[in-house]
Amino acid sequence: MTGEHTEREIEYCGGEIDGWSDPVPADDLRVRYVSELLPEGPGSALLVGARAAKLANHLLRQGFSVTLLVRGESDARSASGSGADVVCGSFEAWTPPVGFDLVIALDSVDDILPPLSDGVGALEFIDVLRRLGSSYVAYLDNGASPAALDRQARAPQENHQFSAFGTGYDLRSPVFAELPEQASAAVFDRAVVGSVVIDRAQARTLLRSLCSDDLRFDALLATPMLAANGWLVGTLGGGDAVAYRGLGGVVATGLPVADGTPVEFRVRQLLVRDLQRVSAGLRAYARWADGRPAPLLRNVIAGRSGFEVIDPTVEDADLPTAMVDLAGVLVDRPGVHPFGPERTRNEIAVELMRLAADTSDPEAEIQSAASAYETMAFARRLPETDYATTKLIEEVRRKDAQLAALKSDLAKDRRHLRALEHALATESGPRAKRAYFLMTAPTKRLREALRRRRIG
Repeated sequence: MTGEHTEREIEYCGGEIDGWSDPVPADDLRVRYVSELLPEGPGSALLVGARAAKLANHLLRQGFSVTLLVRGESDARSASGSGADVVCGSFEAWTPPVGFDLVIALDSVDDILPPLSDGVGALEFIDVLRRLGSSYVAYLDNGASPAALDRQARAPQENHQFSAFGTGYDLRSPVFAELPEQASAAVFDRAVVGSVVIDRAQARTLLRSLCSDDLRFDALLATPMLAANGWLVGTLGGGDAVAYRGLGGVVATGLPVADGTPVEFRVRQLLVRDLQRVSAGLRAYARWADGRPAPLLRNVIAGRSGFEVIDPTVEDADLPTAMVDLAGVLVDRPGVHPFGPERTRNEIAVELMRLAADTSDPEAEIQSAASAYETMAFARRLPETDYATTKLIEEVRRKDAQLAALKSDLAKDRRHLRALEHALATESGPRAKRAYFLMTAPTKRLREALRRRRIG
């Protein structure tokens, strides 16, 4: 909220969720990427969803008149003093009064519609946005991304809606071949990369570094558009822009100069079949570092003239810390290393340290490095904690949204009932009593009353 605007009345269109707010990070990559592409006003803009709503102040400063639509009442109240016209409820229940010069939707359809909605297909949603705006940009989930396939494998009971050949709505996420037009950008967990630069070698290098926890990306990034979590589509342009969250957590723009595969990928590919080559590579890395802090193995490539840094803004680390960082992506993943599935992260790091250097006490060096590692910006969370916690949070949040929507509907029904009871209590005559009887009586009593009326 800004001080120069007075709070505007919120328009409720139905389907709003009382007390609900959809969280958006302060440095969200989709918001950051699109904010660099916004045109100057004057004009009219429609922002659909919590992510797009974060662009309201920027567009207002550019001279646009802004309408934003969110499903959560808390989000609507927070935006009511921004100077924008705020609509709260379900997108499918709202009828816009006019068209817009610019329409933006940066969340998936599932995160825009309320949980109890009948649903709108992703491609149908895009078609509606295209008709609403002269210019638009929207986000679409990739139904065939590694993340989507993992979700379906963990929750197969929810896959009944993903078939195009069943009855009812086609609510599945599209695949790349089904996009209605060329995607303007590919969206990953830690990067948004424009379509003009996505196939450059430097873009693949950056994505391999940022997505190094999943070795599948090494092969999938031969065609990075297919590996994306989703895409931005629309007429806003910006296909040569890049926004990414570096290993240290800082959001940056632009591609790195380095061109190659991160050393961590090569090490992990060789661990289970050629420890001698792994040891030779790690020892070359140790000699290059020469006892000084050096880039992490996921932030460095090996070229003909030596090692080259991918992202120079990421903090360097000493050799024991680099081994702890590498071990963090190996622990609790059977079959990806030869040291035994029962080994902890620090025990794996000790074995890697022995491969990388001849030290008198690798256990003590790793123990000391591991204590400091937890506080570093680039530290990896342990996979067993990360997987279980993330899965639990996602499920609880989904149930919370459904519960909030049910409570909202119940509150509305109670208000309607109280209004009806009040009207009946203050109204005299048989009509009000008859209406109350028809609306509240069990079916059995209604049949009896009808039969008596016919007999009479």
